[in-house]
Amino acid sequence: MSYNHVILGVSILVLSARQLFAQTKIKDGTVIGSSSLLNTNAILELESNNKGFLLPRVALDSTLLATPLSANVAGMTVYNTATAHDVTPGYYYNDGSQWVRLPSPEPWYSTVTHTGAKKNSDSVYIMGKVGVGYTDPKYTLNVNGEIVGKRGMFSPTVNGGQSIAIGPHALDSMVGDGGYGQIAIGAYALNKINNPYNANIGIGNGALGSIENSNSNIAIGGSTMGNFKSGSANIVMGFGYNIDTGSSNILLGGLGTSGVNTYHVGSSNILLGNVRTYSRLINNHLNIGGLITADGIGNYTNILNPIVNGKVGIRLPAMADNANSTLQVNGSFSLPIISVTANCTLTDTNYKLVVRTTGTSDITVTLPDPTTCAGRMYVVQYMNGAGGGVKFSRAIEIGLDTTIAANSQCLTGSTTGTNFIGGSGITLQSDGTTWTGITQKYIYFKYLL
Repeated sequence: MSYNHVILGVSILVLSARQLFAQTKIKDGTVIGSSSLLNTNAILELESNNKGFLLPRVALDSTLLATPLSANVAGMTVYNTATAHDVTPGYYYNDGSQWVRLPSPEPWYSTVTHTGAKKNSDSVYIMGKVGVGYTDPKYTLNVNGEIVGKRGMFSPTVNGGQSIAIGPHALDSMVGDGGYGQIAIGAYALNKINNPYNANIGIGNGALGSIENSNSNIAIGGSTMGNFKSGSANIVMGFGYNIDTGSSNILLGGLGTSGVNTYHVGSSNILLGNVRTYSRLINNHLNIGGLITADGIGNYTNILNPIVNGKVGIRLPAMADNANSTLQVNGSFSLPIISVTANCTLTDTNYKLVVRTTGTSDITVTLPDPTTCAGRMYVVQYMNGAGGGVKFSRAIEIGLDTTIAANSQCLTGSTTGTNFIGGSGITLQSDGTTWTGITQKYIYFKYLL
């Protein structure tokens, strides 16, 4: 081996060592007065005022494929020239498992420029679905958690899921998982649910504020059902209508001027009207009117109270919880009455008929088929003292094996003998087979069969 060959080999070794371990600064001389020393923190420093750094230009196929490289290498940086699959021309770096675009495209667009937003003060929009707490949003906005604003909170999935809360502290304090399908609108609405009961709706500040053992209740109004203990399927509307037990009630109204805090109403009641106090446990009642009571306090004007086992009481006396008959009316009532001077037909809209003849001719009253109206009653009064009489289109049984034939004169204006019939009449009632009659004083019957 010659001397020259030895010198060449040593030189190559020295240069190789410099490549492996040295820091390098490359200049093109266009920056006047710059230091020849490189930045101590840089392995390579390039300096020019009219030239750039050109990265390798390659054609990527997909961010998921290393191609055209043989493998993913973390930190590898290239300029992609291709448009294919999910890559477009631009800078990409490799994170060791895939290619990542530099910089990542801005998905939110400015409402002013309709390009990628640049500032966090920009008003922005997006055209796709947005998930918060979801990796695969199914709707335009999918939120897994609470939405809290200046005026309150919206929570579609609070404590058990499928629930909605709007308002400060609505659905705020649950014992257990709080159940499913709750809707709370208003401050402290459904604020405390003890145990996982479902499908309650509270609308109004404090509505259904604290409930236990309760499903499928609807409370509308401030503090309505605010301390409900047990029951289901109630509908209660009215400010301060605070019942604590019962099921299947419909209660509409609110507190009277002297109202108490809590009512025990039992089940299957319909109460319509402002409440003064309803402290008794009742069932199957219907109250309609103004001020409702159950213990003799207050005014019963316009109250239908109550229906119990098929009995109806209207304006019952104080302390009377139940009607004593199928229909008990504590007061006056009105029935329909008409007056005629010619033939007429009675229907289901009639009750009393006053007949006034103007001459000597009879007036015929047509009755419905008794088999179609069992129990129906009519009162017929004849007002004339002379002249024609009244006939009925159907036979009437009046007792003692006596029947007035159809179309025979029944009430008459004749003064035969000592009978005077002015103002006389008859009460008719169908027994489901025939018409029966109860005659009044001074009736003179003709043609009895």
